[in-house]
Amino acid sequence: MPTLTGQQLGEAPRYNHPCGHLLDSGRREEYINICVPLYRASSKGDLKAARAILEGHEYLVRYSITEKKETPLHVVAAVNNSEFVRYLVGMMSEDDLELQNEEGNNALCVAAITGNRITAMIMVQKNCQLLTVRGSGNMMPLYLAAYHYRYDTMLYLYEHSQRMSSLGWTDDDRNSVFLKCIEINCFDAEHANLGYYATARERREAARHLLLTEKSSKAATQLLRRIWKKIVKKNKDEIDIILRGPVAEMDTYPCQILFVAAETGNANFLFELIREYPDLIWKTDDAGRTIFHIGLSRHHHDIFNLLVYEIGAPNKDTITRLKDKHGNTLLHSVSSNTRKNPYEHLMGASAQLLHQQVWFQRVRFMLPPFCGQLKNAADQTPYEVFNHNHKDLIDKADKWVKETSNQSMLVATLITTISFTAAFTIPGGYNQNTGFPMFLRDIPFTAFVIFDAISFISSSLSILIFLPISFSRYSEHGSFHTKFAIGFLALLFSITTLMAAFSASFFVLYHNKLPIIMSSLATLPIIIFFLMESRSFTRDVLTISFEFMTPRSKKRMPYN
Repeated sequence: MPTLTGQQLGEAPRYNHPCGHLLDSGRREEYINICVPLYRASSKGDLKAARAILEGHEYLVRYSITEKKETPLHVVAAVNNSEFVRYLVGMMSEDDLELQNEEGNNALCVAAITGNRITAMIMVQKNCQLLTVRGSGNMMPLYLAAYHYRYDTMLYLYEHSQRMSSLGWTDDDRNSVFLKCIEINCFDAEHANLGYYATARERREAARHLLLTEKSSKAATQLLRRIWKKIVKKNKDEIDIILRGPVAEMDTYPCQILFVAAETGNANFLFELIREYPDLIWKTDDAGRTIFHIGLSRHHHDIFNLLVYEIGAPNKDTITRLKDKHGNTLLHSVSSNTRKNPYEHLMGASAQLLHQQVWFQRVRFMLPPFCGQLKNAADQTPYEVFNHNHKDLIDKADKWVKETSNQSMLVATLITTISFTAAFTIPGGYNQNTGFPMFLRDIPFTAFVIFDAISFISSSLSILIFLPISFSRYSEHGSFHTKFAIGFLALLFSITTLMAAFSASFFVLYHNKLPIIMSSLATLPIIIFFLMESRSFTRDVLTISFEFMTPRSKKRMPYN
């Protein structure tokens, strides 16, 4: 039977603290006159001032100079002054370097935490045993460097600890460093140590951390492949334990790695697993949903591409027909999603509803036509589920539609009236003898007539588009946003051509610098609009609106 240590029994850890005599109340004056100036010099990296204090007081290098039981080396190790560190290390013995502060950290641990690689090198060169002297939390200096994401220092400590194979390292230590490296997306130091992680628990934790890594990380993908190739060699029960997690009460699985990946949209993770173990596509959660039911209900396009282009047509057709425990098909799952979407802050309820509609239609077109008529356990088709779950959003969008259409029609009507009037009250008037315009043969006059006519036609078109929209229910017009975008573009174009007609009229009547000045001023509102609003308009109106009309290109997973 193994013997329990004092720390395992719950006792306070025993640290190797420096001498604290100068902190005694009876030596307070000496502490203020010596320790405080030494601390001030050390914290500033002022070697000259520190050397003046330490000459004749060499013993201070192994004394606490702060109430946190820090030696001068503890303080300097956080400053990154290599010359100062060499000076102090030269005055200390190997045992002195192992002195620990109040938190249990020696100077090497402090250098690891702060990322001072050169400082760590100087101390390790004097005493290589520091690499296995534990610091705060009973952690190795290497783990402390990884925990604080000190990459260069971590690699140095890793190499000089014989890649965590030297005396003093336990499997728990190695596992802690390994998982921390994955957690912080560092995939160099741990590659040589996969042999240590043979248990289901370590592999499950590694997979869980890899699940949360950056999707574009090639190193993460390579590491995942190495881990997964070891896992798939196990029997089915062991694989299920690793993927699904420990069984909780009532035989449910609270932590299911596959379905967490689907929920977060980590298609790269799923692709690597499915490539080596294709049967994973048939795994279901407690509600009877596959990874595709979950991923598509969260609007993850990469999961959509994985289903459409990677698993094969026979498998795709079968999965799209699967029902969960409530009788919901894949399209029902997509219809049930009412979560917030990326367009909420752009155009409010209307854009939110459009986002849901576009995704619903994209998934529907992938399925056989009869899937849209299948009913779930509540006797509802996907369309009925969609309308029921988005009822409030539809009402808000309907209100927004009518308000926006009415306002746009008001502006379009004003422009139509102005351009119609201008067509007959032309600049320069008419020739009383012939009845023709006075400047009929002038190029500026021709430009005025053309721009005015275009403005009239565009504004009239805008009215004709907005008018039926304002009198219809939103849900009755699936292509509303496309119509709205066309109407709004026509309105903008009519304003622009009206300003152009205004500028042309000055060239008809005046032949000095005034037309140039007025034309410049007339273009100013248009320039300001495009500088300030064109980007948001293109993104918010055009991009979203024409998403109905723009099919998403075929995109395969970029892995070989």
